[in-house]
Amino acid sequence: MLTTGMHLVGTRVPVEAYVARLVDREVAGLGFGLGPVYETCPPALVRACATAELPLFLVPEETPFLLLSREFWRQLSRQDTEHLSAALGAHHALVRAAAGGSAATDIIRVLARAVGGWAASVAVDGTVDTVWPAAAAEPAGQAAAEVHHLYAAGPSSATFPVGDLDVVLHPIARHGHPVAYLATASARPFAPSLRGLALTAAALLELHHGEDVGRAHADRVARSGLAWLLLRGHVVAARSLSRDLGVDLPPCVRMVVAALVDRTRTPPTVDAATLAAHLPEAVAACVYAPGRLLAIVAADAFTEPATDPRWRVVASSPLRPDDVAAALPALQARVDRLPGGAFEITPELHDPGPDHEALARLLAYRRADLTGAVVAYLRHQGRLEPAAQELGVHRNTLRHRLDVAAQQTGLDLTDPDTAARWWLLLRSRGLA
Repeated sequence: MLTTGMHLVGTRVPVEAYVARLVDREVAGLGFGLGPVYETCPPALVRACATAELPLFLVPEETPFLLLSREFWRQLSRQDTEHLSAALGAHHALVRAAAGGSAATDIIRVLARAVGGWAASVAVDGTVDTVWPAAAAEPAGQAAAEVHHLYAAGPSSATFPVGDLDVVLHPIARHGHPVAYLATASARPFAPSLRGLALTAAALLELHHGEDVGRAHADRVARSGLAWLLLRGHVVAARSLSRDLGVDLPPCVRMVVAALVDRTRTPPTVDAATLAAHLPEAVAACVYAPGRLLAIVAADAFTEPATDPRWRVVASSPLRPDDVAAALPALQARVDRLPGGAFEITPELHDPGPDHEALARLLAYRRADLTGAVVAYLRHQGRLEPAAQELGVHRNTLRHRLDVAAQQTGLDLTDPDTAARWWLLLRSRGLA
């Protein structure tokens, strides 16, 4: 948080209460700019920050806040690149561990190191089978105590705190029934890339729970890491991982999204596996989410899955692997509007024109929901106040997001022709 302290001038706002609110909102530090309002930092603010253990630093008058903001985003961008590189290396290590003689133990060890916390395999009765490092036996036992709640709910996952870490429990299932659980602990908040890594580890552990797991099923589950990379738009990393897996990533694919009509009455894992089995040779990468199947299928081997009233299914038109991430939001939105048992192939989603490339950049942006900002702005015909209210943000926040969207895409949403064209484009993709 950066401030010049202007809101403290001429008011009776208790400084202690102000600092307490910052701490409650999990503000990591307070930067106090000198010059515009205060020549020195108010002693009351110094005392309040020290009492609340909130880091306080002074920003000299000659240092603009904009300079700090730019440096923050530069550091964050470099951190994102480092996280992607580390996640890719961890996926490689998990695949290598799964091929070793002590696969289950090695997968647990590799996963724990990758997430910077601990990992454990837990039996359905709550017994900790394997934990790494050994010093994490006590918190692993606390996490294992939650297993009986999940077991009663079927093959579902859960996230909860244990000490200073967040723990994610993933089921290790056979034939739709949990036979064990994978517990993964990392510093909160649990990063999305680490969740994908834990899902890959859980899928690999499924291969080693029973000698009757076939090679075709093993290959399909092992490619879940490849699917997650493609779904997040990390195509270069996906190609690298596919070479390590010995998988040929097709030059032209279809994205298949299947959703359960009633998740409360149908075991998701059984039916997702059954649905995927309709295309055993065509699935290049496949991942199971709660009540959903996301599959990347070779376009030239695609066949229409058998209809099932428990499922609704959407398949994209042929896509390049680079376009999978951009196509997913529209497919997710479309499948939720279909009736049970319906199967649909969407109209052509790939448009090599500039609008398609601009939309792909908009969807790939991770630091804020730029697509939602553009949709709300267009829905309210360029009026900032109602659009900001719809999003639950300040109008200045919305204005900033629109500025960033313009930088990312070159859009001029004040132009009526551009606004009309983009509204129709977003509607056709199921984004508006």
